[in-house]
Amino acid sequence: MGSTTEKVVREIAIPLLTVGEACRRLVAGDGRAARLEVRRILCAADDPKQPGTNLAAVAELARAFGAALTVLHSLEVPRWLGSVPAAVREDIVGHLRELVGRHAADLNAKVVVPMGPAYSRILEQAVADEADLVVIGGRVPESAMPVFGSTAVRVMRQARCPVLALPGSGGSSA
Repeated sequence: MGSTTEKVVREIAIPLLTVGEACRRLVAGDGRAARLEVRRILCAADDPKQPGTNLAAVAELARAFGAALTVLHSLEVPRWLGSVPAAVREDIVGHLRELVGRHAADLNAKVVVPMGPAYSRILEQAVADEADLVVIGGRVPESAMPVFGSTAVRVMRQARCPVLALPGSGGSSA
């Protein structure tokens, strides 16, 4: 991605699908018989208690494709803290499982909450799951902050599969 594309990504207020050269494996067949195959989706939940997770929309995508779903929230821990208290991690896992139960109970879905930088954990999980699509949530477009930050841009640049960026809606999370 060049600087112009990155600026568009940071400020766009509508869903954006980025497809890199390495993503051709998703298309099965040739010509008119070609079809898009999405078997595994990774939903990268930014802050599971704030708008941007978009789990209801991602669950609908998973249903439409008959895909398995992984919901990931990375715990980025400041060096001075060392680790996240177990109760905090359990609270986040519990909240995400509740959201999965509400929006994706009928799907083959799992929750993953690793520790570390979000962009690298998202990319690692996408490889581990052999994800066909990564979905990233963004901020509400009207805010002063960019809609998509450095995590989303890094994932879009480096992912081995398409990345769907969904701006925050300002409604309830997920």
